[in-house]
Amino acid sequence: MTKQNTRRMLIGGAVVLAGIFGYIKFSEFATDPDIGGYNSVGDVVAIEQKDGATTRAVIFKSDGKSIELPEPAEPTQGDLEASWSMDGNRVFLSSNRKTKSYLVHRWNPEKNSVDIKREMNSMFQSAPWFGPAGDPEAATNGLILSGGAVLQYETRTGNTLQILPPVSGPVSSGDGQGNSSPMEAIYKKFGDSFRAARYVGSRDLVLAVMRGDNDFVVLLNRLYPTEDGGMYPPQELFSKLRAKDVAIDVAPDGSALIMVSHMRVHTELGESVEEFEMKDEQPVPPFSSGLFKLTMEGKDAKLVPVMVMPTEQQIMSGATLSPDGSQIAVVIDDTEAKVKGLVLMPFKEGGAGEGRPLIQGNVSTPSFSPDGSKIAFIKLENSFSNVYVINTDGSNEKKMSPDGYFSSPKFSPQATAPK
Repeated sequence: MTKQNTRRMLIGGAVVLAGIFGYIKFSEFATDPDIGGYNSVGDVVAIEQKDGATTRAVIFKSDGKSIELPEPAEPTQGDLEASWSMDGNRVFLSSNRKTKSYLVHRWNPEKNSVDIKREMNSMFQSAPWFGPAGDPEAATNGLILSGGAVLQYETRTGNTLQILPPVSGPVSSGDGQGNSSPMEAIYKKFGDSFRAARYVGSRDLVLAVMRGDNDFVVLLNRLYPTEDGGMYPPQELFSKLRAKDVAIDVAPDGSALIMVSHMRVHTELGESVEEFEMKDEQPVPPFSSGLFKLTMEGKDAKLVPVMVMPTEQQIMSGATLSPDGSQIAVVIDDTEAKVKGLVLMPFKEGGAGEGRPLIQGNVSTPSFSPDGSKIAFIKLENSFSNVYVINTDGSNEKKMSPDGYFSSPKFSPQATAPK
């Protein structure tokens, strides 16, 4: 073979490779033209309330700058919730900026532009949750709440797939609305809609919260088939108990955090309450509030207490896990002692014994940075609710927002800038 022919073959191969990679890029662009990276390291997204009912999403950067979406054209329009994509390149919103209903919108902070994949929906859609960590599908598939059901949301097309209540099949719903299923009758006894859902370890196991009559129930849902090919019914993790407030989160090792607050006994007509203590002829729950760690031993669920509060004078809220699953941040409000603040503790059985206060004050909704070294939170001061960040060792408390009315701050999960 001559040198000239060899050179032609090398050039030809390079052209072919360039064509292949060019086609792949073109295919990605054709499917989803919003590609490219955004440096969100240290960014915190929050929702700002402006002039009454108008709301909008705002990103606060670590250098003190901010990126603000334009205020909606109408007072009734705005952004309700915000969440980050797994890589931190985009922010997803539950918004009615471009639609009559609150639907999933995607915000490109670099261009400060918002797009929507599917506009024909009329049912409310929450902002997506992406996870669990390490799952490659989580890059493009999140969980949303819509029409009382839990749906899987595909970011590139806006298509959805009903997850809970489970359907035989399952059945796709490209228009974003849920489908009826034989399992719905079983779920109806627990509540009428879902409030939260998280994959636990894999996509075959979903931890979910259902809303009932002014309270909530925690359910573990096994999506894999039974030995005879049937479907598992949901497992009520706190039998015969309901909570006024619930928070759930998941760790990379497949365990999950469950926070329940203001528990009460709830039984169906004719069900026994003999396992509970009685006071004034009414059953009393064994505890008022608690943090619990959920692990799976084979197909069996195991709950162990991290912290339990016996009385209603102590209230907990906003519990969340550090990205590595080692620490819990939770707001504790002791109404009797009139002390409220943010507390950190190890995520393990009896972890409250090693808990330590991080900051005292009227604070709420903590969110860890991706390396677990910082926490963003809301602090109520001088009638304003502002965004703050603090190191987890209690140092360097920093105000991120101007005085205003902000809620639900969330750290970007991006640990290093995209190349």
